[in-house]
Amino acid sequence: MKDIDKLSIEDIAQKIKDKVKETKYNSDNSDIKHIHHIYQYSDFTKYNNEEFIKNIYNTLLQKDVDSNAMEYYLQLLISGDRSKSEIVTIVRGSKEGKRQNIELLGFKKRFLMLKLFNIPFLGHISKFLFSFLTLPKFIRRVNQLEVQSYMEFNDNKISIDKKILILDEKISTLDKKISTLDKKNNEIELNKANKRDFQLYLQTVDYAKEYMRLVEKNMQTLINDAKKRLPKEQYFTQNDTLSITEHEKHKFDNFYIEFEDKFRGDRESIKERVELYLPYIKKLPFNQRDIRVLDVGCGRGEWLELLTQNEYMAEGIDINHIMISKSKELGLDVKEMDVIEYLTSLPNESLSAITGFHIIEHLPFELLIKMYDEALRVLKPQGMVIFETPNPENVFVGTSNFYTDPTHLNPIPPVTSKFTLEQRGYKRVEIKRVSYQDIHYDDPHINHLFASSTDYAVIGYKG
Repeated sequence: MKDIDKLSIEDIAQKIKDKVKETKYNSDNSDIKHIHHIYQYSDFTKYNNEEFIKNIYNTLLQKDVDSNAMEYYLQLLISGDRSKSEIVTIVRGSKEGKRQNIELLGFKKRFLMLKLFNIPFLGHISKFLFSFLTLPKFIRRVNQLEVQSYMEFNDNKISIDKKILILDEKISTLDKKISTLDKKNNEIELNKANKRDFQLYLQTVDYAKEYMRLVEKNMQTLINDAKKRLPKEQYFTQNDTLSITEHEKHKFDNFYIEFEDKFRGDRESIKERVELYLPYIKKLPFNQRDIRVLDVGCGRGEWLELLTQNEYMAEGIDINHIMISKSKELGLDVKEMDVIEYLTSLPNESLSAITGFHIIEHLPFELLIKMYDEALRVLKPQGMVIFETPNPENVFVGTSNFYTDPTHLNPIPPVTSKFTLEQRGYKRVEIKRVSYQDIHYDDPHINHLFASSTDYAVIGYKG
């Protein structure tokens, strides 16, 4: 170690050259195990503050710096008592630094100078001489920093000018967005005004509905009073009798329109529900242009509209004259007729499919059997029926929801519907369970009772 300390700068340079040659040789030798890195002071002094101290510890001591050492060396830097180069030399010359023996160019020379500077009196003279000798280099470095600072200032100025231009563009874009938002805000205010007008319109409609209910009630009172006052049929003409009977037949039409709107759902949601039955129509063994579908109890015509949009011939019947009128306004082929009356008027094998959504639970058993028999007669061979109804397997449906509609008679279990169709001569009868709720329980038994399908369809074929 003492011999190494006596080496001159020329010796150190020669040592470096030999080390480079050794490194180059070892890179071509397959037996090489480790190549030492050679560091310069600039590898460390280019960092600042905490990063500078962390780097010299990680590199020269091969460990992380602790908090005490970090605080100590930071204080030396901040106070100006030690330069970065001196701190690098101190760390490399410590016992841990010597054990790691990381090669640092110029370390020996700087380490000796640092020791010399620490000698009382002689150290001050040495520092003065060193400062005097390195003054030209220091001035040259200051000049370089001045030029570098000026160039960086110009670069920063150009960068700032560019950023100002970008900021101006963003401000311009923001102004445009604010203008757009102002327009949208005006549109929102206008929409609010339109919404208020629409709410007033809906309120007017509600008043009109209420007035219609009162009119119907008063008409029924007048009819009942007329029957009491004129009990003999000869006091009425035939047209008068038919008019009174017709009015009584339709006195709940308006009630059922409002009931459907509140409990059944809007037209679009119903169209989405019944769309799952389209594949059954498509699978019928007939040419599409020859398929003719009859929907009994067609209501507001959602299923008819869906069939028409898919280019099928579809017609519907219903006894609610308000629903029939609304369906006709949509351009649908509908008739105001009783289901049994209409089916009996059709010739044999004239229809491809007969459908009915939430209709069979309204019919007394004798009429239900009559409808099934007439439907089988008018179906073409391989034709089919689809009848959807509430599913009483679901406890909520069977005990509560089914009775929401006061015109429902009795819930029909799926096994009963399947047996009835088979008993009347239908083949390949199946039950399709469908659900319009999103409820699930972990227990399978509870899930079957309370979260099973809310509706089901019984589907049967002729032959």
